Amino acid sequence: MRIFRVALVVMSVFFIVSTLLPIIPLNSWWVQIFVFPRLQIVCILLFLALLWLIFFGLRQKLNLIIISLIGVSILYQFYRIYPYTYFSPTQTKIADASDSLSSISAVSANVFMKNREYRELIEVIRKKKPDLVLLLETDEWWAKHTDTLLNWYPYSLSEPLDNTYGMMLYSKLKLEDAKVKYLIEDSIPSMHAYVRLRSGDRIKLYCLHPKPPVPPESESSVKRDAELLLAGKMVQQNKEPAIVMGDLNDVAWSKTTRLFLKTSQMLDPRIGRGFYNTFNAHIPLMRWSLDHVFHSESFQLNTLEVLPHVGSDHFPIYFSLSYLPQEKEEQEPLESNTAKEEDTVDKTIKKGIQKEQKEEREEQKD
Repeated sequence: MRIFRVALVVMSVFFIVSTLLPIIPLNSWWVQIFVFPRLQIVCILLFLALLWLIFFGLRQKLNLIIISLIGVSILYQFYRIYPYTYFSPTQTKIADASDSLSSISAVSANVFMKNREYRELIEVIRKKKPDLVLLLETDEWWAKHTDTLLNWYPYSLSEPLDNTYGMMLYSKLKLEDAKVKYLIEDSIPSMHAYVRLRSGDRIKLYCLHPKPPVPPESESSVKRDAELLLAGKMVQQNKEPAIVMGDLNDVAWSKTTRLFLKTSQMLDPRIGRGFYNTFNAHIPLMRWSLDHVFHSESFQLNTLEVLPHVGSDHFPIYFSLSYLPQEKEEQEPLESNTAKEEDTVDKTIKKGIQKEQKEEREEQKD
């Protein structure tokens, strides 16, 4: 029993600390990694609290302290994920009626570059018939084996790469001023285009896939955060109806995503509807939301769903939105950044750019 008690203390302290660590403003991967599994940590903490109560009770002071800290940790973790539970009010309104002329639908799929089950992906796309298809982690092999999509999608933008950050965008709707940009890192592309809806309206599309804050990809979240917040600033400054989509390698409940939403004044259709976890498709107990869609107030939701497994470590995600600018006042984004938050955004972007420049200089010396 003594060994069991020691093990229980160690596990309790570990998960209490894992709750507190992300509160510290550090970008290191070993801190940021604990932002992802908040729901899993809540479940573990609940189980640990139950074990304490069953086997040791509240008689000893140490027991009471540990159980109290576990309780505080559970409350904090739930506070962070609360917006993405059914208990929270929704942020995006369901469109009263879907008008095909003003609607836009898309499938976003991280294909996992080494995955070879391309037929399953194409079959999912064939069934859903989205207006847009965004494929991530695409190299030349994937470009070759998905070229059948060109028969269905007359407009496309392609940037296949062998570093797991290639992107391909297919569209039934006309793409205008479509460009591949490298916002922070010279090896990490993003796609920017105007999409002409069937109604004739024009909206801006941003497709992103920054590096995750996990070795060996990156030792910190600095450049990922910088890319997301830079995209948020672009949306803010352009003041156009816009959609941001892709594998952001960040979870919906992170501080960075919240800053992105406040900066861009975009809405998250998952708020009040659920997690819509897309990663890891191979490990059911370790899943969280990495693939995202955000939209301006001018859009309302028709459909949002996670699609079946296609061989990747990500599930594809499908959404359909209606462009209803006349009803934009019915939806409210998060409050705009405070002066302090705006300063944080600017400093994060600057820090990410400086970090990339420093790494480039070091590579040139080598």
